[in-house]
Formats: sequence, C-alpha cells, structure tokens
Amino acid sequence: MATIYLCEGGWTDSSGTDVGSEYSEERRSLRPNQVFHPPSLHHFRSGLSMELEDSTWQLEQHELERCLIGYVADVRRFGSYLMQMHVNDLWNLEGSVHVYGRSKNHHVFLFECIRDMHRIVDNGPYAIQGALLIVDYWKPDLVLDRLIFDKMMVWVQLYGLPLECFIEEARFRLGRAVGEVVKVDINSLMPRNICFLHLRACLDRPLISEFFLKFRGGQQHWISCRYERVCKVCRNCGRVGHTITTCALSFEEAQQQIDANLQDMGWKLHSQVMTQETHSMYSASI
Repeated sequence: MATIYLCEGGWTDSSGTDVGSEYSEERRSLRPNQVFHPPSLHHFRSGLSMELEDSTWQLEQHELERCLIGYVADVRRFGSYLMQMHVNDLWNLEGSVHVYGRSKNHHVFLFECIRDMHRIVDNGPYAIQGALLIVDYWKPDLVLDRLIFDKMMVWVQLYGLPLECFIEEARFRLGRAVGEVVKVDINSLMPRNICFLHLRACLDRPLISEFFLKFRGGQQHWISCRYERVCKVCRNCGRVGHTITTCALSFEEAQQQIDANLQDMGWKLHSQVMTQETHSMYSASI
C-alpha cells in the first residue's frame, strides 16, 4: 500500500500555533536569557487511512435526519439537562424533542415530529437566559467541534420610517442595509402594523444598529434597527454572544472591522457611508 502525503492545508491545527503545547516542558527548563528554538527535525504526521462501509455510515442517518444542530452564541455553556428544560418550556411542539447530545456550545436536538423541526428552524433564533440559540439542519459529515455558525436568520424591526415605506418593494430595499432579506412580514388586513417594518434577514456581519434614509426633501434621517430575541450584543464590535467587557478586539480593531463592513456593504448597494459624530454606533436598545 502506497503512502499518501497530505499538504498541511488539509488539516486543522487545534492549537492555532506553530509550536504546540508539547514543548511546554522544554520552555520551562530554559535558563535565563536563553531563547527556545523548536526542533528542526520532526516526524511527519502519519496514520492509517480507515474507511467505513456505506451501510455503516447509514445506520444512524435516519435518526440524524430528524435532528437540528443548535449553537449557543454566548460565553456561558448550558448543560444538556438545563437545555432540555429550556426547550421544553420554550418550544410548543406537537411531538417531543430530546437533547441528543452536547459538545461545548453545540447541542443536537432530536425531534419526534418533522413538522416541529421545520417550524423551529423557520422561527429561530431563540433567547435562553439572555443567550442566543441558533438552530440549523444536520448535514452529513458534520463535525461539531469544527462547525462555525457564521450566519444566522433573525427577525428585524425597522423604526422611524415614513408611511410611504410600508410596502413590499421598500421593505426588501431597506432591509438590505441590515443583511440579506429572505422574507418580509406583509399584512394587507386592517388595521395594519405601521409602527415598524418587519423582515427576516440572514446576517453574516457585525449588527447594523441604524442607517440613514434620504427623504424626498433631501433630509437624512436615522432608521433604527432592533433584532428580535438578540439579548447580548457587544457595543465595541457589534457581534452577538458577548459584551464589551469580554470583547477580544481593541477599540481600534473593532472600528476597522466596522468601517470595512460598511464600505463593503455600501459598494454592493451603491450607497454612501455617512457618519454622525453626535451619536454612538451601538446602544442598549439594539
């Protein structure tokens, strides 16, 4: 059997550094002012390449096809029993749901009724003790520890709009200032909701708290954005799941990301980026 050499890009290094923790003892034994140099010679990563029969892969697939993957976007971690209690209270289901298992902030939910599973995805995300629970469908070959939820579907309310904007065309256009609009809440029955525009958007960037709308008279007005069930937003970087006190970015780093995000969205939407220095970017009302 031939030996197959894999390029380093095909692997994920969990340590994230070139020098792993296996060298910690060598580091501790260094004399003062002595510089540590990792060994130049090392054994290549080698191991058997194992395979499973298709029938083995499919043994659990029927059950997993009735599962949703949940991710808790929070610095806290919720145990399986506590999560089971929360979803039992939160989700009004036709059938039962069981926490299939948990790995760190990822939870797997097994549904008795397929209709329940689809409805839970359509209505997500969910707020649990101030944490955001994002849910999506299971997919084959999914490894939880490598799964990154870089997008989420969320309902957004847009406040401060004139009555002319409460039409479908305006909802899709204005909603793109927040993210990719996938659905708008339109009710033609009277009385209508004229307090805010209601839309569902796919978000993959820091949250947009507000944006400008140029009225026909030329005036620029702030339109406020409120995200349903999103309880914890960092007022430094605009990301969900932590607060400013635990943000890993400095003020300058966060500002660079926010500016780059706005410039990219402005280029895609052919819109100018405007700044109002009398107001902060993020507030508690987002």
